[in-house]
Amino acid sequence: MALLALFYSGCAPSAPIGLSSGRSTSQVPARFSPKEPQTLKPPLQINAPRPVSPPTPEDLQRAYHELQQHPKDPEALIRYGEIALALGKISAGTQALLKAARIAPSSQAPFAFLARLYQDAGYTDLEMRALQHLVSLRSTDPNVYLRLIEIYLELHWLPFIPPILHTVKTLAPNSTKVSFLEARYLFEVGHTQQAIRILQRLFAQNPQDEDIAFYLTSYLTAAEQLPAAEQTIRMAVQHNPSSARLQLLLAYTLERMGNPASFPEALSLSQNALKTALAQGRSDLVAEAYYREGKAYLLLGQTQNALTAFQQSYQANPAFEDVAFQLGRLKMREGDRAAGTKLIRFYETIKNNSIRYGTARDVVSEHITDPTAHLRMARWYMRLGIYNDAVVEYKEALRLHPNDKTALKGLEGALLAMGRRTEAHQIASLRG
Repeated sequence: MALLALFYSGCAPSAPIGLSSGRSTSQVPARFSPKEPQTLKPPLQINAPRPVSPPTPEDLQRAYHELQQHPKDPEALIRYGEIALALGKISAGTQALLKAARIAPSSQAPFAFLARLYQDAGYTDLEMRALQHLVSLRSTDPNVYLRLIEIYLELHWLPFIPPILHTVKTLAPNSTKVSFLEARYLFEVGHTQQAIRILQRLFAQNPQDEDIAFYLTSYLTAAEQLPAAEQTIRMAVQHNPSSARLQLLLAYTLERMGNPASFPEALSLSQNALKTALAQGRSDLVAEAYYREGKAYLLLGQTQNALTAFQQSYQANPAFEDVAFQLGRLKMREGDRAAGTKLIRFYETIKNNSIRYGTARDVVSEHITDPTAHLRMARWYMRLGIYNDAVVEYKEALRLHPNDKTALKGLEGALLAMGRRTEAHQIASLRG
């Protein structure tokens, strides 16, 4: 079921919050960024009102009768929509909330529900518009601003972040989440040491927080502060001994440190992380675990074991880091020059694409009002199969350059790829 878009007038700002309107899968490769390490975090929950107790079908019936008597009452629409969603009636609940938002665009409640609904559905474009509208209504829920910052970081729309960050720091000056996202933003704009200092303070207060430890270690490693990185990640693993992600980061850090005495530990960490990832169904970590195992075997001089591990990593994700290069090099060393050359050429293609992708992201950030930059980024997302972000970029290109035929065609394709056929057909009608 395709969720309805927020296409009604008056319910979303004409420009992204943070800039005034006057300023001008087949195997999907892992998403890559030259700066930002990858992590999986639970979504921030927008504080939409919730019923005191779980609703029943009788509650839905009463809400429906009330709505029949007052079909244009925003509170009745919100109440019906909330109960319908809680009972799994997604289409009816969404319709009611959208109608409430149209009737009462100054009410925050329907937009809070819609933001949460769109986030769960993975419709980043619609979620972002609902969040932007909540910001324009001066929401006092810090999670509205935090979630919007997360989206802007994901899209690399860095110029939009400072005013949002300023507001949420005022709303929640002592929030760990606020400081954490501020550190991520500072790192992205080149203030690495400032980001590290913030994360070090947060880690001292929250040594059990896996995300803080992960980013702090990654930033310390990027700054070549390897002893501090090792100390941090070791402490984090002590607090999270079953975390495959942290075990792999410690293995990577030990490999970077280059102390031969630590290579057996790096191997053991990789193997333990692999077992954990497989047991927990963490398919996103399997390729990395095999890769780290292969690197450790190489450092220990066990070439055949390294070859086997790299082959497993390549099968899990052929685009992971430089596994194709490592495997190709070992193949050539065995005398299989044809297979080795093919793998190395494949790696070179991935590497060049990664560089071009990173450049496109930087261009979007540096030229945030240039529709061509957003159009180029949308095409990259389409190539990578990241269709939700492609929709966001195509829509931004159209906001900046309305009725652009290329962007309209691309948006139609991205919506179809997401299964949002109703919206795609609406776009097709605009193209004529």
